[in-house]
Amino acid sequence: MAVVGAGSFGRNHLRVWRQMESAGLSVRLVALVEPDAVRSSALAGEYGIPAYTSVAQLLLAQPLLHAASIAVPTVVHFNVATELLLAGVDVLVEKPFTATLEQADALMHLLGRKIASSRLDIWGALIPLFMRLARCSTIHSFLRRIGSVFLRLALWMWT
Repeated sequence: MAVVGAGSFGRNHLRVWRQMESAGLSVRLVALVEPDAVRSSALAGEYGIPAYTSVAQLLLAQPLLHAASIAVPTVVHFNVATELLLAGVDVLVEKPFTATLEQADALMHLLGRKIASSRLDIWGALIPLFMRLARCSTIHSFLRRIGSVFLRLALWMWT
């Protein structure tokens, strides 16, 4: 597992993945991507993992990477997720999923091609994916539409 973005949310992802690894779960934290040299150096030292300044650098150095958490600013979620998915890496995208509905549709199309199976970490209500959900007649038809994406949503959001 790699974590892309080491701001406050990214630091939480690093901590949780390491806790899961330490608990014996089948997760191994292997890298982080963060353009801020001071932050990436400190966190790389703390977690004992290599740090890269870009996703491209990560993919060159870690060709067998299976999954990555995306915890970068929302405006770059689409670009980062696309780059990772095209490389065959499963992604967990921090909320909100994308900055626009068009970007959400494009990622849904990409995921529909089954390049990778991915997870959306969604808890907000005013994001493009929820707008799409609200227009679907049933949750079942929505899930069928997006193929391999699994939504982690509280049941109260659907009632």
